[in-house]
Amino acid sequence: IRQIFFELPIKNRDELAVNGNDLMKWSDKRGGPWVREALEKIELAVIRGEVMNDKEQIKEWYST
Repeated sequence: IRQIFFELPIKNRDELAVNGNDLMKWSDKRGGPWVREALEKIELAVIRGEVMNDKEQIKEWYST
């Protein structure tokens, strides 16, 4: 289990290359529950290896 944990690209959401302010800027929306939900989806995508923990790559992935 330790090996799997150490191989994770991020260990918690604080390590994400983006935050709620980035999402609001990209979408031109105001804050709300959607920000938390979007960050959860991004976090899972990074952990699963669907997108690299890189701001530009996440922006591109999120925009599609």
